[in-house]
Amino acid sequence: MSKPFTFVLSHCGALVLCAALSSCGGGSSSGTAPPEPTPVDPTATPVIKYLATFEPGCISCAPAAPGSLVISPIAGASELGSRSIAKVEFSIDQGPTQVLIAPNAKNPAGQASYAFSFAPAPVTTPEFTHTCTPKRGLEITVTDIGGFAFKRYESTCRSDVFGAFSDYGQKTITYGATATAPTLLEFFGGSDYASRKLDTGASTTLALKAREADSLGAYGTLDSNAADGSVVSVSLAGEAGEWASSTVAKKTSSQAFALLACCRPTPAPVASSTETRTVTLAVSTTRYNEPIGSRPPEQYTLSYKVTDPSTGSVVSEFSGVGSGLYTAWPVVVKAGYAVKLEASPQTEDTYVHLYINSDTQGFNLLGEALSNRPNVPAKLNVFCCAR
Repeated sequence: MSKPFTFVLSHCGALVLCAALSSCGGGSSSGTAPPEPTPVDPTATPVIKYLATFEPGCISCAPAAPGSLVISPIAGASELGSRSIAKVEFSIDQGPTQVLIAPNAKNPAGQASYAFSFAPAPVTTPEFTHTCTPKRGLEITVTDIGGFAFKRYESTCRSDVFGAFSDYGQKTITYGATATAPTLLEFFGGSDYASRKLDTGASTTLALKAREADSLGAYGTLDSNAADGSVVSVSLAGEAGEWASSTVAKKTSSQAFALLACCRPTPAPVASSTETRTVTLAVSTTRYNEPIGSRPPEQYTLSYKVTDPSTGSVVSEFSGVGSGLYTAWPVVVKAGYAVKLEASPQTEDTYVHLYINSDTQGFNLLGEALSNRPNVPAKLNVFCCAR
């Protein structure tokens, strides 16, 4: 996922940074005295904005370099928000929470900052020409003196800088996942990228902010040691009823993912009596580790429905059986129409992928979902047109 901006520091740079900070520890409340509190205006909407500089550290260096996260005001600001900050909390990989109630460092620009340190992870994954540790899941919460708290998630594996803006996005997207075996989850949307782990038989939900036309995604990858037949399901849903959900039982693949374009415009558009456009619905089937053409075309249970929410009337619909490697068909809609698509395979180990695109070429994705579980469909519901 693209970041607002990024620069890369060497591991030696992380050591220099730590040496320059008054403290790299994250658990202490000591450090630079905070500025005089900014008065709380009860009528103003609070805002928190900051930049986070992440260094993964180096476990194999001599000496080893700890990982670090430095939270600094944006350029030209003296605070992390529109009001003074009461505390900054940080945890990595869902571990213990570190808390700072005052700045304990200064960044290169001389701004009072909050610096945390953590144990580095072994480098296990080469990525292109760079060395990358496993992705670390970060959770940062900044609370101001008025009690307003802004939580930011990020997942990263190398030196990184990312922004956090509480006023980003007016849409709330709810992400969900369930799994019958240990699973790594990754949710992204808007300015957030959350990574967390699910234990056996667990479920989770998470709310992130987004703007219209943002690309949103939910990924769930079962542990490599999970038994065949283990199931992971992921979903994401918007405030107005748009959603995407996928479900996968492990055998030849172990990842479920669902994608959605944010969101139904607010206020919802009123369908014009004359203006129309064409969206494309598509279904593809895959059987891994089998040559194409070695079996008859795969069949799947399919249904779709186009409705006008302003009247509740059904514009077009279909329910039946489809087959083939790839099938796409155009549907004529008006602004504000809801387009629902569901499909599930009729045989095990067949993967059914669903797509809804807001053009006829398949380049402008509104939603994608998949299922390899008979009678448990992948589902999409979008409004015309989020982008």
